[in-house]
Amino acid sequence: TYRWCAWHAREHGLAFRMPAVHPFNPLPYLRLAIAAGSTAEAIDRIFDGLWSTGVDPQDPSVVQTLAQALDIDPAQLAAPEIKQQLRVETENACARGVFGVPTLAIGNELFWGADAMPMAAQYLADPATLDDDAEIQRVSELPVGAMR
Repeated sequence: TYRWCAWHAREHGLAFRMPAVHPFNPLPYLRLAIAAGSTAEAIDRIFDGLWSTGVDPQDPSVVQTLAQALDIDPAQLAAPEIKQQLRVETENACARGVFGVPTLAIGNELFWGADAMPMAAQYLADPATLDDDAEIQRVSELPVGAMR
């Protein structure tokens, strides 16, 4: 997976440097995104700070530096209302069927994984693209065969 990420970034001309450790606890960064209003600018800055620099995301100075760059007091990330909003956002995502990142929601449709982005683009151009294919309709209704 890590090699695919580096390859995909190279193929698309994206700046990418895997964080020094992975997986890592994303909670401080998710809270930072919420504290910054979850704007596209904030998300871009957080992603760039984590995924193009090779930093150690477990180092508290990384989240502090990003918070300062977004004009957020790092102490605000521990605020009960920020933590509660993250809980609500997580519960909402689970209720919608989000099960991984990246997930792109377009209306009621979910597109999961970087490899689904061309499908999402096609759906944006023509929403009927998911309705016009019998096999796509069939697999959309398959029952869950096993749960962990």
